[in-house]
Amino acid sequence: MADVISTPVMNTSGGELIAHVTNSAMLDTAIRERDFVSSFSRNWNSLMDIMNVTRMIRKEPGSTLKYRRAAVQLLTASGGSIDRVNFKTDDEEDGTPTLSATNPIANWHSNNTVNNASSYFTGLVNRLTEYNPQYATFGHTSNIAEGETIPYSWGTVADIYFGELNVDKYAKAVSLEAINQWGYDSAVAETDAEFLNELQNLVLSDFYAFLQKCGNENGTSSQSDSSEIQTWQQCLALAKGKCLNAFQKMRRTVGDVVGFANVMDLYTYLGDAPITVQTQFGQSYVQNFMGYNTLFLLSDNEIPQGTVIATPANNIVCYYCDPSHSEFGRAGLQYTVDGDTPFIGFHTQGNYNTAVSECFAIMGMTMICEFVDGVIEEKMDGGED
Repeated sequence: MADVISTPVMNTSGGELIAHVTNSAMLDTAIRERDFVSSFSRNWNSLMDIMNVTRMIRKEPGSTLKYRRAAVQLLTASGGSIDRVNFKTDDEEDGTPTLSATNPIANWHSNNTVNNASSYFTGLVNRLTEYNPQYATFGHTSNIAEGETIPYSWGTVADIYFGELNVDKYAKAVSLEAINQWGYDSAVAETDAEFLNELQNLVLSDFYAFLQKCGNENGTSSQSDSSEIQTWQQCLALAKGKCLNAFQKMRRTVGDVVGFANVMDLYTYLGDAPITVQTQFGQSYVQNFMGYNTLFLLSDNEIPQGTVIATPANNIVCYYCDPSHSEFGRAGLQYTVDGDTPFIGFHTQGNYNTAVSECFAIMGMTMICEFVDGVIEEKMDGGED
């Protein structure tokens, strides 16, 4: 397309105005930015549809993110007038156990990692029964006398600090020499595509690392009383079963269960059997496979062979911040975004000082599971730790 006008508009006194009429170079830049953000959003929304993830929640930059751990047993006190039983803190000098009168969650602040949370809540139940067997029972109470006060049962969910939703910044530059040697389409457009792919993979890699962290913890305890799993099919079945069991204990609704497994395990199991493997967002997956709505096939870097991780789709939450935030614009930082859920902002410009074509991307995205108890890992006999 020819330039509309390539020279500045002049005023009547011959002075040059600040504003310029839009030309084709500016339109090309706008198209490049729009194509970048729309490609990212289109890919991401497609992946969320495949996972059946419906919760994409907008947050302000710097917002605190939390996940939850549930104490799923309900405690019932019997044989006394204790309104609410909490765990023992210290023994008295004579060895008599004492009860803390505070909510145990109030004592949970600094030790906020997944592993510490697990030991905390597991130990909570153990301490109650160990130190106060005459007061602590589980299940319903059957020995409350007529007319006596019915003590409160309780279960609790702890909000555990995960981090803050920060805006991450990235940049790419292509030199004038590279454009001259390879042409615009190869030097700029193809590197834009690779830049986009790397940004997408950052979000998923962090999510897979989160799954493994939670899965390692839950898987260790869940297998302690079970025999070794011999086949990959058993591994898939047990992971889904324990996932459903965990949510039933919490009395929470379970949606479709999605699984994550090593791609080599699938092909080792299938051999020459035909199967349709689809790809979206650079991720391979199969749908409606052995009871899983979607089974994602990951590399050795993302999940070890002999391992399966399962969680309900409605347990996955995607948080994001809007790159077109008005405060950024007030600072002169304008980014092109796409749609009602703007995941990424993109801007491109030419730098005459260095003779390079620059592009900048900002995004604040993270995926976590709301209830880490519902992220279950199972390992086959001989699976990697």
